[in-house]
Order: sequence, then C-alpha cells, then structure tokens
Amino acid sequence: MQLESMFSTVLKFYLGDGKAVPFWHFDWGCGILKYKYQILFSCCQDNNISVFCFSQNKTDLSKIFRPALHTSTSALHQLSQALNHLDTELLSATPQTDTAIWKIQANNLFSTKSLYNFIQTVPKHESKFKKIWNLKIPPRMVIFLWQLMQNRIATIDTLEKRGWMMPSICYLCKTSEESVQHLFNDCSFTRQTKHKLLASCCPDNLQLFSLPTTMLLQEKTQLTMRKAKELLAILLFLVWRERCQRIFNQIQQDCHSVVDQAIFERETYSTSKAVDSLSEIYCSFSAPPTLHLAFLLHTLNRYFWLLMYFECLLRTFLF
Repeated sequence: MQLESMFSTVLKFYLGDGKAVPFWHFDWGCGILKYKYQILFSCCQDNNISVFCFSQNKTDLSKIFRPALHTSTSALHQLSQALNHLDTELLSATPQTDTAIWKIQANNLFSTKSLYNFIQTVPKHESKFKKIWNLKIPPRMVIFLWQLMQNRIATIDTLEKRGWMMPSICYLCKTSEESVQHLFNDCSFTRQTKHKLLASCCPDNLQLFSLPTTMLLQEKTQLTMRKAKELLAILLFLVWRERCQRIFNQIQQDCHSVVDQAIFERETYSTSKAVDSLSEIYCSFSAPPTLHLAFLLHTLNRYFWLLMYFECLLRTFLF
C-alpha cells in the first residue's frame, strides 16, 4: 500500500484505450479518484477496475457497484461527478495505447536516480497507533480505539458497504445517518457527553472538545492533558456501547450516566494498576533464606527417602 501510494503521486497516465490504466488508483486527468470520491470508491466491487472496463459497463452499474450505492445519496452524487470526468477525458483520448509519464523528471522519463532522490525526500512517520498503546486505559478499550482509527467499527454505513440493507439512522440522536464521522464527532449526544466530561473533570483542557477523534488520539500527549485524553478515549468506547445497548437491548442512558461511568472506569483502572505495581514491588524483595528452606522442607516431606538427607543439609546451614 505504501509503494502504491508513493507511485501514484509520481505517475500520470494519458488515456489511449484505457485498458492499462487503473480507474481509481492513478491520475489519468482528473486526480486520484479513490481519494476524491471515497464514498463511491467504497461501493465498488472491483477496486482495480480499469478505465476501459468502467467505461464499457457504466450503463449497467450493477456490474461495477454494490447495491449499497443506491441507498447513499452522497455516493450517487459522487457517481454523477465521476461520470462527467470520465466522459470529458474520453473525448480527448487517442485510439492508441495508454502512456505513462514520470512527473518528477523534466523529460517525463523514468530514471533510477530520480526515484532514489524522491524516496529520500519522503518523510518517515512513526506509527499513528503508538499513542493509543501508551494510553493507561483498559485493554478492551485500547483495542476498540485501534479498530476505530482503522475505520473497522461496524457502523451502519460500513455494513452497507458489505451488502447489508438496513435503514441508516443514528440511534443516539435519531437525526442523521450513522457513520464513524457522525457517531464519534458530530452526533449531538456524543458532543454533549464530551463537553460535560471535560467541563467536570478537565476544565483546563476544553480545547480538546473541538478536535476530531483521530487527531485527538494522534496528538502528542502532555502530562497536563493525559487525564483528559484517557477520559475521552474511554468515553468513545462507552458511546459505542450505549449505541449497541439501545439497538440490541432497548436500554437507554442519559449523558450524565455515561459521563459518570467514564470517570468510574478510569479511576477503577488507575487504582487497580497502582495495586498491581505495589504487588510487583513487594514480590521483588527476596525472602530470608530460612523461609525458603522451610518451604522446601514442607514441599519434600512426602518423600521419605530424601527427608533425612535434606534435614541434614538444613541443620548444616542453619546451625
């Protein structure tokens, strides 16, 4: 994936017959479409479809897209824009084969030296998940956040992409379609609980209220903001659990209950971790030799043929 994204920025195609040009992954006149039309791209059956195959089947959308396309207004709007771009580029296309140009060279030709120089300029980023693993919160919540940052939470829009057909509505606010962006950032229930939590526990960190979820988790954690970020991370998990409780168990809580539960979860986990640390420190001290020998004697008392031998050894070392 990293190589593909790297080459997609330095390669551009001039359309010929379109058989060698990927429709989604490279620039062939109107930018890289998988970034430009993300919702439409998620509905496509074959992500590696060529421009030629797409143009041949554009009159029969069932060969290109999943049924979820027709349930999403945003995807249909993006489809009309993509078809307009395709028609415009096909009018200027030549009947010859497709041509690739190397954009970082003045002569548009590939060279190993230019590729090496380009790779050296690509910044090296540390893993965005490192900040998540360092949070002092229960492991099940860490795993949930990891899935959330990879957009692997089974919200209704994600299930529709997999072929599920269901009404798309947020069960927390009941005013908008459910998606990861809406549920954890834009939902009125989530925003209200987030503001109440920061106002009651971390009034000095209210600036975190306006940050999107993914940016919040990737920001460098300062000591003064650690508590606020851990509370917000726990809150995201509890928001998801509240959503599931309303769907499957018909159990509903208000914002105050969710906030109180987030505070309780963090305090309980912090206390248990402190007790574990003290236990480790206590166990790290070695017991007196006489206690070790007494335990050893108690363990071996059933072996009569060795009892006298160990008793002699004990008497030798203790007396």
